[in-house]
Amino acid sequence: MHIEKIDDFNHLSSYSDSWNKLAFDAPQKLPTLSYAWVASFYEHMLLPGESWLCLMAMEGEELVGVLPVVISPHRVFGLKRPNIMAPHNSHTFSVDFLAAGGIEHQVLPALLDSLLQLQPNAFGFFLDRLTENSPTLSVLKSELKHATIVKEFNGFGSYLKIAGSFEDYRNRLDRKFTKNLTRRRKKLSCSTEICTENLSGPDANKNHLARFMKLESSGWKGRSGTAIELSPPLVSFYSTLISRLSRLGWLEWHFLSTGDRTVAGSLAVKMDRTLVGLKIGYDEEFSTYSPGHLLIEQLIERAFREQDIDEINAVTDMAWNAVWGMDKRPHFNLCIYPNHPLSFIFGAMRHRGKLGLKRLPAVPSIVRNLRSLQDKQLLKSWRRPQA
Repeated sequence: MHIEKIDDFNHLSSYSDSWNKLAFDAPQKLPTLSYAWVASFYEHMLLPGESWLCLMAMEGEELVGVLPVVISPHRVFGLKRPNIMAPHNSHTFSVDFLAAGGIEHQVLPALLDSLLQLQPNAFGFFLDRLTENSPTLSVLKSELKHATIVKEFNGFGSYLKIAGSFEDYRNRLDRKFTKNLTRRRKKLSCSTEICTENLSGPDANKNHLARFMKLESSGWKGRSGTAIELSPPLVSFYSTLISRLSRLGWLEWHFLSTGDRTVAGSLAVKMDRTLVGLKIGYDEEFSTYSPGHLLIEQLIERAFREQDIDEINAVTDMAWNAVWGMDKRPHFNLCIYPNHPLSFIFGAMRHRGKLGLKRLPAVPSIVRNLRSLQDKQLLKSWRRPQA
């Protein structure tokens, strides 16, 4: 096995098919592990001053491992100590090492050793929100020879196992919730016919992005300025990403319409027998009918009926996931600090100290109170008349 370093797009694209296959076969079943996602991130989501690098583990001509990273400028006491991280932001999650099944214990340490050799002055290497079934967590659970590992809990993700019949599943849900859903569906269907579209294969393409963005921006995301269509970089990122996912045949669009009006939409990716829900939006003019919930119910019913899905992964742990009887899956951050003095003292030791303080019962409330006090002082300074 040998490791190749790649930092140009032409060279990177030559590995697209084999990289996507590794992602498809990985136990996490997440599209963010794929070339399609990471390449789109590199093209459109890097911040000023950041650069990217990919390490490829090869056995002869066969790709058996991938480590994509972003290198971000960082200084400690005036010294350049870049932060290295897997690609992540509010639109990209759980990017991880990739390795062919059965040889993770050989591939992952080799990729990490190569990264630390290429970046000897790095302050740390950070992987964000890894799922509990990530091979990385099991392979790198012990201390490394040249680095210290800090593992940190990072919330839950929600998922629904599809087993048995839809009727039995629905009967397990809160009765008041299901009665309200039935009443709202009947009320909406009284005025016009309800139509559900489940688009996959060639029908799932970039042409529906504008339709979805219009739905998303009609609600609170539009008012808060976080909707996709309000950000040119996000529009470019999702346009590129959706085109790549569509060519792979992984992309799915789901829409709920009344007459000629689309009232809810979902962007999803199907990885083998797992459906990953990326985004959902609805028309707030129809909020009294709960169109988002009506669409989700249709998606779940279809999964039970067609029996081509074992799990619906909602990715996040939003409060509304609970009404669907979803289970929770823990996620973790993995922080790897090289054992040179600055990183060990101001990285690993400081990080472990913070985690230790968080376990003390009184500390979280103290931190909240201090932050509240800081916010109040800052607000006062903004209101204070200038001399």
